[in-house]
Amino acid sequence: MAKIYVIKLETHFDHKEQKARIGTRSAAEAIDAAVDRKVQIISMSWTIKQPDSNSVEKEKFDSAVRRAVKAGILLFCSAADKGLHQDNDSPAASNPTKMFKIGAAKPNGNVWDWVPNIRHLDFIIPGYEVAENASLDDDSSQNFQPQTGSSVATALGAGLAGLVICCVQLASIHTQMSRQKGHPDTPSSLTLDDLRHVKNHENMKAALRTIGTSPDSDNKFIEVWRLFGKATKDMAGKDKEQQLGVIVALAYKFRAY
Repeated sequence: MAKIYVIKLETHFDHKEQKARIGTRSAAEAIDAAVDRKVQIISMSWTIKQPDSNSVEKEKFDSAVRRAVKAGILLFCSAADKGLHQDNDSPAASNPTKMFKIGAAKPNGNVWDWVPNIRHLDFIIPGYEVAENASLDDDSSQNFQPQTGSSVATALGAGLAGLVICCVQLASIHTQMSRQKGHPDTPSSLTLDDLRHVKNHENMKAALRTIGTSPDSDNKFIEVWRLFGKATKDMAGKDKEQQLGVIVALAYKFRAY
């Protein structure tokens, strides 16, 4: 079961742009707090203006990001949603090669109009008028307004990475259980080493691409239904052991390293 640790950031009102802004120092402290909690994924559904070069705030923020990277944490952050204007905001600008920079996509797989140049993004994920999923008898969902933006897409991207990790983790547990019963490993057997490997930035990027991407989006739009849609159908009506078998087969596809 996934555990979510929510950190509230300090904001201030930018009178020039007439909008709330996140404080750089608060953002750095939030990343440090997440590292201290030994999290596996940090979802940063926000952006901050790039701090002035050589400033104390920039060093504090960059140091927090470096610490998270060193700890092997997967980092997901939002595009700035400025349209085609230059997007050099943080967190992405702090360490571009170790961040998953996510932009919002429309349901048809096209990038949302306010997302910056798609070439500068790692992936685009549905983030246009996303509705809350709720049970039919949950009255609270009736007051929920659909949300749009790369911040929404970033949260979904982080959740997708968490799902990939959970699949590999269950597959590694299945291997351990089979070994305890005296069964030999099979070519598709995954181990704790595989679980460790999939948490690596480049390996996770490869795993997400394995799910399936749209060529029309420069292979940036992840078509989650390609793998997970079939797996969901295959698990329907099966017992737990059979369902675990489906997950093991699914997890093996993420072994792209």
